[in-house]
Amino acid sequence: MGKAIVKNRLFYRIPIELITPLSISSGNSELTDHDVILTEDGKPFIPGSSIAGAVREYIKDKETVEILFGNHKDDNTSSMSRIIFSDLVFDKNVHISVRDGIALEEGMKTTRDTGKFDYQIVETHAKGTIFIECVLYDKDKSDSKKVRSVILDAIKGMNNGEIRFGFKKNRGLGRVKTGEKYFYKEFVFDKNDSGVVQNYLDFCEDIYDESKYDSATITTDDAVSENISIIKIPLRLEGGISIRTYLALSNEPDFTHLTVSGADNKRVPVIPGSSWNGAIRARAFDILDSELGLEPEIKNILKDTLRKFWGDCGNMKFQASKIIFSESKLKGSVPVRMTRNKINRFDASTCDGALYTETAYFGGDTVLEIMLGNCSEEEQWCIYLVKLALDDLKNGLLSVGGQTAVGRGIFIGDKEDYINIDMKTAKASFISMVKGGCRQCSTAK
Repeated sequence: MGKAIVKNRLFYRIPIELITPLSISSGNSELTDHDVILTEDGKPFIPGSSIAGAVREYIKDKETVEILFGNHKDDNTSSMSRIIFSDLVFDKNVHISVRDGIALEEGMKTTRDTGKFDYQIVETHAKGTIFIECVLYDKDKSDSKKVRSVILDAIKGMNNGEIRFGFKKNRGLGRVKTGEKYFYKEFVFDKNDSGVVQNYLDFCEDIYDESKYDSATITTDDAVSENISIIKIPLRLEGGISIRTYLALSNEPDFTHLTVSGADNKRVPVIPGSSWNGAIRARAFDILDSELGLEPEIKNILKDTLRKFWGDCGNMKFQASKIIFSESKLKGSVPVRMTRNKINRFDASTCDGALYTETAYFGGDTVLEIMLGNCSEEEQWCIYLVKLALDDLKNGLLSVGGQTAVGRGIFIGDKEDYINIDMKTAKASFISMVKGGCRQCSTAK
């Protein structure tokens, strides 16, 4: 075999902005249980390996994956990667804050023993840039047209939320968007054109210089892949909501409802995807456990399928959850600061030393957005079970967050939902599952 000759070099410069917080761990737990990874000069970043992994997972054409990302085979036909991703280092003045998390008991809204943890996040609107380089050889099956198509698909995947990064990316974190334009440069090498080599060398003197690139406008396209389904539910907050973050600062409340940085640097109240997930998951298990009249042995079988749908395969084995909850911003909500006493639930007296101050948010509108992955035939009924839990949420029968015993976290949905799912098939699967389960129980008796 002759020596491979470079035929194309492609460079991309893609501006990125966080539209939800990001948490990628450094592996350390000095400040929290899950510290954000930082450069030597203290800037948070997304490692190039994380970006490459997310893009590789998103590309469905396996032949293209092998060409661009390389492969390892035992028959001496392995190949090296053709594509290089830079780290995405965020600009200066990025704000890092801390969030609290809990692990819930299955089917309940109570915290597991030792289930409390905290983690750092990079706040929304942090900006950075991804640089990508791709080298193609004369013996490669792929060409630059295919590479450009793959990069554009990856940009689309970032903008529509299919490509996310970091910790809790299926629970609202790590969502990004690109700028209105991306920047690229392609060099096609020809032994008869010596000028292209000099142009390439001039470009490489500073590949970070935006002026050296050509630019292209990104066509807005929120459509997701065929294997992804979307549910969007407009909701109105009735009363207040309290999903706590603890400040422990002088002259500040003991705790306040969770907020993120807005575009104008004002704090915006949010409902994190983890809170939506906890409420919907608990309600789904509750319906399965107590409202369908199934025998214990059948319920256990169906619970295993529902756990798998949520990513838990049992025996400490996990997979990506088929259901993804986005973080939701509350618009038009009003902060209210109040001082309260904790009351002893047995004799209605004030608990000693239990005076505290909180800031909760009241009223406002939001949209709950859920993405569903490609479900197996066995899991189709889980979708309709989620729909039943969402109906309870829309009717004010399922509350979200803390202090639900005093009326917090109640939503009403009186506007039209967006659902691009074949719900008839999911409902038929659900009915078949219930009837089949009851029939099996009767036969067993």
